[in-house]
Amino acid sequence: MGVLSGALGAMSRQLTKMSRREQQRCDDRLLERELEQVDSSDVEATLLQRISSTIAAPTGTSSAHAIARLTVVDGPDSGTIFDIEKFPLSLGADAECDITLPGLALQQARLLYRDGRFVVYSLVPPDPGTAADSEPWWILESGDDLGLGPYKLRFTAIDG
Repeated sequence: MGVLSGALGAMSRQLTKMSRREQQRCDDRLLERELEQVDSSDVEATLLQRISSTIAAPTGTSSAHAIARLTVVDGPDSGTIFDIEKFPLSLGADAECDITLPGLALQQARLLYRDGRFVVYSLVPPDPGTAADSEPWWILESGDDLGLGPYKLRFTAIDG
């Protein structure tokens, strides 16, 4: 009986060591995932700051006239037109935004101009139940529609 008890004790100690090793591996993996999430949000914030700080209006345009236009085609205040004379541009419900639209988040999105392209950056995570792979960045071409909250906006680039 003593031999059996000794064998069971040794096996129990070995399983405890394995469990500790497995637990340590799980803890290490969870820590790695947390660090990856922090790193990706830092990278995204840095990229947004870099793009926002280096954006200029298309060459050959002056601030005296519109470079682009956003028209509310569906939603509250349908038919309202916003002439865009500078970039970056913020959209949201906050009165501090360049374009204020009630019903949006305080700071919903930024409209940027970079390397000859108009870029939208969503500052609000997608609603639960929407496509999980929806990107926070997208490129706008003249004539594209942009859905923000209860609004559908049509983007039009104006040739200078």
